[in-house]
Amino acid sequence: MRLEAEHKYMLTVHEYLCLMEALEKTACWFNRKMHINYYFDTEDFKLHKSNESLRIRNSNNVYTITYKAAPMGKSSSNYLERNEYEAPIDSNTAERMILNDSRALKLLPVLSGIDNIELKCIGQSSTERTEFYILSSPILLDKTNYLGVTDFELEYEIQDGTDDSYALIQLLDHYNIHASLNAVSKSKRFFMRLSDLNMSTHKVSD
Repeated sequence: MRLEAEHKYMLTVHEYLCLMEALEKTACWFNRKMHINYYFDTEDFKLHKSNESLRIRNSNNVYTITYKAAPMGKSSSNYLERNEYEAPIDSNTAERMILNDSRALKLLPVLSGIDNIELKCIGQSSTERTEFYILSSPILLDKTNYLGVTDFELEYEIQDGTDDSYALIQLLDHYNIHASLNAVSKSKRFFMRLSDLNMSTHKVSD
C-alpha cells in the first residue's frame, strides 16, 4: 500500500499543445509512454459509486493491477489523496481477466462488501503520456481516449513528501494557462461517460 497524492488539472486541446511545445524545449529530459487501462466493476457500478476503482494497466506489454481507495479528507477539486494498492500481474492472467474468464476473475482482489465473482471488465481507455522532468516530481501530460471522447490533463504527483506545486502554478501562469480545477480521475471520467451513454440509449428506446 502507498499513499497517492497528486494535483490534477484538466486542459483544453490548445493548452495541452501549448504546454507540450514549451516543456519539450525546457525540460532536461522527457519520455513518452502508451497506457491501456481496463476498468473493472460490478454490473451496478458499486466501486464507481463508492469513488473507488480497480484497473489493469498494460504499458508496453507489462501488466499491473491497481486498486484505488476513495479519496481522503484532504482531497479537493484538483488535489487527490488516497491509498493505492498495486501489484504486477502476468500477461496470461491479465488477458483472461480482461476477457472476463470466470476462473481468472476469481483471482481478483477481495474488496470490502464485494464478492470478486461480481467483478468484470467494463471497458477501457488509452492514454498517451509524456513525462517531463523539471521539478522534484515529473510533470505528466496525458491525452486520453475513451468511449468516443478525447480529453487532456496535467498530473503532478507528490513524491517523498515534497510538494512544490506552487512552482507548477507559476509555470501555468507563465504560459497563461488557466486549467480547470474540476479535475476527476480517469476511471471516474470513464464511468461518467458510460452512464451518459446508457442514459441516452434508454431515452432513445423510450
